[in-house]
Amino acid sequence: GSGPEWTTHVAKLNALIGQYDKAFRLYETANETQGNSKENSIEIGKIYIETQQYQKAINLFHKTLGYWGNIDFETSQILSDLSLAYANLGETEKSLEYAKLALDFISNVYYRTDGEEIESQALAWRSLGNAYLLNRQFTDAITHYEETLQAFQKTGDRLREAFALSDLGAAFLG
Repeated sequence: GSGPEWTTHVAKLNALIGQYDKAFRLYETANETQGNSKENSIEIGKIYIETQQYQKAINLFHKTLGYWGNIDFETSQILSDLSLAYANLGETEKSLEYAKLALDFISNVYYRTDGEEIESQALAWRSLGNAYLLNRQFTDAITHYEETLQAFQKTGDRLREAFALSDLGAAFLG
């Protein structure tokens, strides 16, 4: 295969194995050939987070929310990723605010009953858990990580279930 979709898939694989420079270039190429997409912007923002460029991630996520104001699954992802970026900058209140917005968005605005909705809720709970953990509020972190674990057990996503267990371990070790 070739073309913009193929480029995006290769970019995602490169990001998964830690080849962030290559992934970033491939996403940029995909954006040039197919136009900017919300999904590619989210993935580029995640690369910024992985490479500790938190302010760049925040700027991109805010720009993406403003540009694509529609209500969809990706909006909850952006809110959760904003929470993570702010948490890594030590801005606990903003981190908690965006994590709560993500969960509220999934629960009340973009409510679905399929696996996508469960996944979004789990990611929002994980964001809240991360924010509480970074704020050393271990009991609250554990509560939200347990919700995350139960959700990923429902979806059968074993990799994310493992991450949830790891998060729980970190919160219990405090």
